Amino acid sequence: MGHPSGNQRKRRQRRLSAKDWIDAGTDLLINNNIHAIEIPNLSKRLGVTKGSFYWHFDVVNELLNAILKDWQKRMTSDVSLRAERAGTSVESALQHLLALIRKPRPSRNSAIERSIRDWARTDAAVRTSVIEVDEMRLAFLRNCFGGGGYPKRRRVCELMLLMQ
Repeated sequence: MGHPSGNQRKRRQRRLSAKDWIDAGTDLLINNNIHAIEIPNLSKRLGVTKGSFYWHFDVVNELLNAILKDWQKRMTSDVSLRAERAGTSVESALQHLLALIRKPRPSRNSAIERSIRDWARTDAAVRTSVIEVDEMRLAFLRNCFGGGGYPKRRRVCELMLLMQ
Protein backbone atom coordinates (compact mmCIF):
# COMPACT_ATOMS: atom_id res chain seq x y z
CA MET A 1 0.00 0.00 0.00
CA GLY A 2 1.32 3.48 -0.89
CA HIS A 3 1.59 6.60 1.18
CA PRO A 4 -1.58 8.52 2.03
CA SER A 5 -2.49 11.31 -0.36
CA GLY A 6 -2.56 14.95 0.72
CA ASN A 7 -6.34 14.77 1.14
CA GLN A 8 -6.05 11.68 3.31
CA ARG A 9 -3.44 13.36 5.55
CA LYS A 10 -5.69 16.43 5.94
CA ARG A 11 -8.66 14.23 6.86
CA ARG A 12 -6.56 12.39 9.43
CA GLN A 13 -5.58 15.68 11.03
CA ARG A 14 -9.21 16.52 11.69
CA ARG A 15 -11.87 14.23 13.01
CA LEU A 16 -14.04 12.74 10.28
CA SER A 17 -17.73 13.57 10.31
CA ALA A 18 -20.66 11.46 9.20
CA LYS A 19 -20.77 13.72 6.13
CA ASP A 20 -17.21 12.66 5.22
CA TRP A 21 -18.31 9.02 5.28
CA ILE A 22 -21.45 9.84 3.27
CA ASP A 23 -19.37 11.66 0.66
CA ALA A 24 -16.86 8.80 0.46
CA GLY A 25 -19.72 6.30 0.11
CA THR A 26 -21.30 8.44 -2.59
CA ASP A 27 -17.99 8.56 -4.46
CA LEU A 28 -17.76 4.76 -4.35
CA LEU A 29 -21.37 4.51 -5.54
CA ILE A 30 -20.63 6.81 -8.48
CA ASN A 31 -17.28 5.36 -9.47
CA ASN A 32 -18.05 1.69 -8.87
CA ASN A 33 -21.49 0.62 -7.72
CA ILE A 34 -23.45 -0.12 -4.58
CA HIS A 35 -21.45 -3.29 -3.93
CA ALA A 36 -18.23 -1.26 -3.52
CA ILE A 37 -19.58 0.47 -0.42
CA GLU A 38 -17.84 -1.65 2.18
CA ILE A 39 -16.05 -0.53 5.34
CA PRO A 40 -12.55 -1.54 4.14
CA ASN A 41 -13.02 0.37 0.84
CA LEU A 42 -14.36 3.42 2.65
CA SER A 43 -11.56 3.36 5.24
CA LYS A 44 -8.91 3.09 2.56
CA ARG A 45 -10.48 5.95 0.60
CA LEU A 46 -10.49 8.16 3.71
CA GLY A 47 -7.08 7.01 4.93
CA VAL A 48 -8.31 5.84 8.34
CA THR A 49 -8.79 2.56 10.18
CA LYS A 50 -12.01 0.57 9.89
CA GLY A 51 -12.77 1.34 13.53
CA SER A 52 -13.26 5.01 12.64
CA PHE A 53 -16.41 4.08 10.71
CA TYR A 54 -18.13 2.90 13.88
CA TRP A 55 -17.98 6.33 15.51
CA HIS A 56 -20.74 7.37 13.10
CA PHE A 57 -22.55 4.23 11.94
CA ASP A 58 -23.26 0.84 13.49
CA VAL A 59 -23.55 -0.99 10.16
CA VAL A 60 -23.07 -0.27 6.47
CA ASN A 61 -26.85 -0.16 5.95
CA GLU A 62 -27.01 2.94 8.16
CA LEU A 63 -24.49 4.61 5.87
CA LEU A 64 -26.46 3.51 2.78
CA ASN A 65 -29.61 5.05 4.27
CA ALA A 66 -27.69 8.25 5.01
CA ILE A 67 -26.42 8.38 1.39
CA LEU A 68 -29.97 7.96 0.14
CA LYS A 69 -31.35 10.65 2.50
CA ASP A 70 -28.55 13.03 1.47
CA TRP A 71 -29.46 12.52 -2.19
CA GLN A 72 -33.17 13.02 -1.48
CA LYS A 73 -32.55 16.30 0.33
CA ARG A 74 -30.10 17.68 -2.20
CA MET A 75 -32.19 16.72 -5.18
CA THR A 76 -35.57 17.91 -3.92
CA SER A 77 -35.81 20.57 -1.24
CA ASP A 78 -32.35 22.06 -1.93
CA VAL A 79 -33.03 22.27 -5.69
CA SER A 80 -36.49 23.72 -5.10
CA LEU A 81 -35.09 26.42 -2.81
CA ARG A 82 -32.39 27.34 -5.34
CA ALA A 83 -34.98 27.48 -8.13
CA GLU A 84 -37.23 29.74 -6.08
CA ARG A 85 -34.29 32.04 -5.33
CA ALA A 86 -33.25 32.14 -9.01
CA GLY A 87 -36.02 34.58 -9.79
CA THR A 88 -39.41 35.75 -8.81
CA SER A 89 -41.15 34.54 -11.96
CA VAL A 90 -42.23 31.03 -12.78
CA GLU A 91 -40.18 31.26 -15.97
CA SER A 92 -36.99 32.06 -14.04
CA ALA A 93 -37.49 29.15 -11.68
CA LEU A 94 -38.19 26.74 -14.54
CA GLN A 95 -35.23 27.96 -16.57
CA HIS A 96 -33.00 27.40 -13.55
CA LEU A 97 -34.32 23.85 -13.10
CA LEU A 98 -33.97 22.98 -16.76
CA ALA A 99 -30.43 24.37 -16.85
CA LEU A 100 -29.51 21.79 -14.21
CA ILE A 101 -30.22 18.95 -16.62
CA ARG A 102 -28.81 20.58 -19.75
CA LYS A 103 -25.24 21.15 -18.62
CA PRO A 104 -22.72 20.33 -21.36
CA ARG A 105 -20.56 18.18 -19.07
CA PRO A 106 -21.89 15.67 -16.61
CA SER A 107 -21.90 17.02 -13.08
CA ARG A 108 -21.42 15.17 -9.82
CA ASN A 109 -25.16 15.52 -9.19
CA SER A 110 -26.04 13.87 -12.50
CA ALA A 111 -23.59 11.05 -11.72
CA ILE A 112 -25.22 10.58 -8.30
CA GLU A 113 -28.65 10.60 -9.92
CA ARG A 114 -27.67 7.86 -12.40
CA SER A 115 -26.05 5.79 -9.65
CA ILE A 116 -29.04 6.04 -7.30
CA ARG A 117 -31.40 5.04 -10.12
CA ASP A 118 -29.15 2.11 -10.99
CA TRP A 119 -29.18 1.06 -7.32
CA ALA A 120 -32.99 1.36 -7.32
CA ARG A 121 -33.22 -1.37 -9.95
CA THR A 122 -32.02 -3.93 -7.38
CA ASP A 123 -33.37 -2.55 -4.09
CA ALA A 124 -37.09 -2.06 -3.41
CA ALA A 125 -36.58 0.52 -0.63
CA VAL A 126 -34.36 2.64 -2.87
CA ARG A 127 -36.88 2.30 -5.70
CA THR A 128 -39.57 3.63 -3.34
CA SER A 129 -37.34 6.61 -2.52
CA VAL A 130 -36.75 7.34 -6.20
CA ILE A 131 -40.49 7.28 -6.84
CA GLU A 132 -41.08 9.65 -3.90
CA VAL A 133 -38.40 12.05 -5.19
CA ASP A 134 -39.90 11.96 -8.69
CA GLU A 135 -43.34 12.71 -7.23
CA MET A 136 -41.92 15.66 -5.26
CA ARG A 137 -40.24 17.01 -8.39
CA LEU A 138 -43.44 16.70 -10.42
CA ALA A 139 -45.45 18.36 -7.65
CA PHE A 140 -42.98 21.25 -7.63
CA LEU A 141 -43.31 21.67 -11.41
CA ARG A 142 -47.11 21.44 -11.22
CA ASN A 143 -47.06 24.08 -8.50
CA CYS A 144 -44.82 26.33 -10.61
CA PHE A 145 -47.16 26.11 -13.57
CA GLY A 146 -50.35 26.14 -11.53
CA GLY A 147 -49.13 29.07 -9.45
CA GLY A 148 -48.27 30.95 -12.61
CA GLY A 149 -51.87 30.74 -13.79
CA TYR A 150 -50.93 28.76 -16.87
CA PRO A 151 -53.70 26.94 -18.71
CA LYS A 152 -52.85 23.24 -19.14
CA ARG A 153 -52.10 23.46 -22.90
CA ARG A 154 -49.86 26.50 -22.45
CA ARG A 155 -47.95 24.71 -19.66
CA VAL A 156 -46.80 21.98 -22.04
CA CYS A 157 -45.86 24.48 -24.77
CA GLU A 158 -43.92 26.66 -22.32
CA LEU A 159 -42.06 23.69 -20.92
CA MET A 160 -41.09 22.54 -24.41
CA LEU A 161 -39.84 26.03 -25.31
CA LEU A 162 -37.83 26.31 -22.11
CA MET A 163 -36.18 22.95 -22.80
CA GLN A 164 -34.79 24.09 -26.16
